[in-house]
Amino acid sequence: MTPEGSIKRSICGALEIYARKHHLIFWVQESVGIYDAKKGVYRRKTSRWQTNGVADIIVIIKINNLPIPIFLEVKTDGGRQSEHQKAFQVLIESVNGFYFVVRSIDDAILSIDKVREIVDSRFVGTGTRGAKPLEVVPMTERE
Repeated sequence: MTPEGSIKRSICGALEIYARKHHLIFWVQESVGIYDAKKGVYRRKTSRWQTNGVADIIVIIKINNLPIPIFLEVKTDGGRQSEHQKAFQVLIESVNGFYFVVRSIDDAILSIDKVREIVDSRFVGTGTRGAKPLEVVPMTERE
């Protein structure tokens, strides 16, 4: 197992425990392409609906009755993001999403807690059960 894989496994183990107390689900996003046995190589993703550089771990946590996605890219201490990973981070942040590069269990948990704090601050005074529902406007009424 790679050093990055070891960190990812440790983070997932910690998230399993964390998930019991905090309403969250998570999964590992596999990033390896499909193996082509004839050519002896991994094929690149060619579908226009597949995105390269997706974060390693995707967490969805329930805060104020809202499902909030969090993207965690796992790296070693000296590890750097690829250009695809940087582009994915920009994409997520362009829609005000939450993306973090994490290098340890502590980084991952602190990132999730930071998101909880940010989202909670947007609902000050409403309590965790009192979040106002989003207004749904039919497409025909939108400008």
